[in-house]
Amino acid sequence: MAVYNMPPDTREREKIVGGVLDLFQLLWIAIGAILYAIHAIIMFRLVSYICFFAGVPFLVFGFMFALRKKDDMPYPTYLKYKLIYNRKTRYYVNAGYHNELEFSGEEIKND
Repeated sequence: MAVYNMPPDTREREKIVGGVLDLFQLLWIAIGAILYAIHAIIMFRLVSYICFFAGVPFLVFGFMFALRKKDDMPYPTYLKYKLIYNRKTRYYVNAGYHNELEFSGEEIKND
C-alpha cells in the first residue's frame, strides 16, 4: 500500500495565544477593549457607574469580529469581500450596464 504525504492545510492562521486565538483575533478583541475603556473613561464623569454597562456593545463588537465566522471565513474578511462585491458594477443582458436591474412594465406570457 502506498503512503502519500499530504501538505498541511494553510487556510487557517497560526494560533499564538494558548492555541485558541491568532494575532488578528487578538487585535480585534484588543480594539473592542480599548473602545470600551475609552467609553468608560469619558462617560464615567457624566453618568457614574452606568457607563460600564453602556460600553458592553464595544466588547461584543470586538469579540464578534474576532470569533465569528461566516461561510468558513473570518467575519472581517467576509465583510470585505461582501463590500467589494456590492460596489461592483453589474452587467445585465438586454439592459446595458447599471447599478440596479431594470424591469419593463410588460408581463411575461407563457403560452
